[in-house]
Amino acid sequence: MPILETLTLAEATSKHIVSRENGFRTKMLDAIDLQIAAASAEIAGKPYKRVVQRRTTNGETGGREETDVEVRFRPWWWKDAKGTVFLELRYANKAVELKPGRSAFSIGAMDKLIPTLEQIKAAVSAGELDKPISAILATRKRELKKSASTPAIPATLPLPASPPATPAKSAK
Repeated sequence: MPILETLTLAEATSKHIVSRENGFRTKMLDAIDLQIAAASAEIAGKPYKRVVQRRTTNGETGGREETDVEVRFRPWWWKDAKGTVFLELRYANKAVELKPGRSAFSIGAMDKLIPTLEQIKAAVSAGELDKPISAILATRKRELKKSASTPAIPATLPLPASPPATPAKSAK
């Protein structure tokens, strides 16, 4: 143990504190990186497939193992009838409104998409989108609180009582 005795011990523990802003910025930056990868694949004419690792149970051995699973990818961009490319930032499955009623960027050509995404990535890192994303998180929090306060619908609804069938009488 002579090697460990040469080191200085301290009474400190590592506390990893992540601020709320830092958390959603990191999530948004990761999403932008996915969009950049998909855009570069589309520009190159190749299909983009998002693959994540999931823990699954092996049917033969019964053990848990990590497997690659293809998951759905939703691009943030689209083309209109004229071929103009538009880009809409999304967070928590909602469009990020940068100005009231405006959430999409008009890019023009597909080759300008990646530089635009890089600029947006720099803006997110600088904290320029903190207010709109915080607004989305606030509305989401209200929606979740509202849905938690409403009673759940029972799995089986009682059938309405129907009156006994009587033959219709004709008036003469």
